[in-house]
Amino acid sequence: METQEIQPDSAQETQVAQADAALQQLLLVQESDNAIALQIHKRELLPERSAFEALDEKLKQAVALQERIKVHIEELEQDQTKTEAEIAETEESLQESNTRLYSGEITGVRAIEALQEQIAVLKRRKQNSEEIVLEILERRESIESKSATVNEKHDEIQARHTEKANLLKSEEDKIGEILQGLQQQREELTAKIPPNLLSDYEERRDRLGGIGVAALEGRHCIGCDLNLMHPIAEVERMRQSPSGIPVDCSECGRLIIVANRED
Repeated sequence: METQEIQPDSAQETQVAQADAALQQLLLVQESDNAIALQIHKRELLPERSAFEALDEKLKQAVALQERIKVHIEELEQDQTKTEAEIAETEESLQESNTRLYSGEITGVRAIEALQEQIAVLKRRKQNSEEIVLEILERRESIESKSATVNEKHDEIQARHTEKANLLKSEEDKIGEILQGLQQQREELTAKIPPNLLSDYEERRDRLGGIGVAALEGRHCIGCDLNLMHPIAEVERMRQSPSGIPVDCSECGRLIIVANRED
C-alpha cells in the first residue's frame, strides 16, 4: 500500500490553522483568568470577612485590656506586700521602743522624751502605711471588679469571633472549590497553547492589569476601551496580518485576536 505524502502547502495550512486556533484559545484562557480573578476578589470582599475582622480587632483590644489590668493588679499586689512588710518592720521597732521605755533602763528625762518622740513617729508611720494598704485594697477591689467585667466581655467576643471564623471559613471553602475547578479548566486550556505564546500572554497579563489578550470588535479593542475607536488604517493593518501570527494593539500593547481576518 502506497503512503500518500502530505503536500507542503497542506502542511503549512495545517500549521497556520493550529497557530490560529492557539490564538483563539488564548481568549478562553483570558476568560478563565478573569473568572479566577473575580472569585479571588469575591473572596477578599466576603461580608463574613469584614464581620470577622471587626470582631478580631475587638478581641485584640479585649486581650490587651486584660493584660493591662493583670499588670496593674500585679503592681498593686507588689505595693501591698511591700507596705505590709514596712508595717511589720515598724511594729517590731515600736515593740522594741516600748520595751525599752518601760524597762526602767532609761532614766534621763531627755532620753525618755526622745524615745517617746521616736515612738510617736513610728506610730504615725504605721498609721500612714495602714492607710496606704487600705487604699491599695480599695483600688484592687475596684480593678478586680472591672477585670471580671472585661473577662465576661472577652468571653462573649471570643464566642462570636469563633462563630464568625467558622462562617468565613465555610464561605472561603465554597469559593476555594470553585477556584479549584477554574484552575483545572485553565490547565486544560493552556495545555493546547505553545509555551512561547503562553509565556508572552502571561507577561502581558501581569504587566497590563490582568488582561493580556483581547478581541477586536469592529474598530474597538476590548482591551483598551469600547469608547476608543482605532483608525481605519490601524484596523486594516490588524485584519490583513497573516493568520496564526500574533498581532499587537498599538494603543494598549495587548495581543489582539482578529475575527474575519483578511489574508
